[in-house]
Amino acid sequence: MMTRLESLRIRNQTGVNTDDQIVRLLELLEKGPPPDKEIHCVFLDQQTHRCTIYAIRPAVCRVFGSSSEKRLICPHDCKPDQPLTPQQTEALMSKIDQLGI
Repeated sequence: MMTRLESLRIRNQTGVNTDDQIVRLLELLEKGPPPDKEIHCVFLDQQTHRCTIYAIRPAVCRVFGSSSEKRLICPHDCKPDQPLTPQQTEALMSKIDQLGI
């Protein structure tokens, strides 16, 4: 979901242990959200609905809504005219992981 460098940058600037948050999010995704709730990123301000780490957000957040990969499709149907294919998305994320950005 994010590179070690991205995780460290977020931890250093927010004090939040992203490893714990990722494990919690993955567990929720595996179980599925409770019927009356949606799963939200821990860095999403619930009152303003804005990202609290926007300037340092990881690549997966930057790609969200720009890909036709089903896990990254915007639930509000926002998308570019030419979204990235799942293969392009995977290649991009793999390259980012290799670079450690």
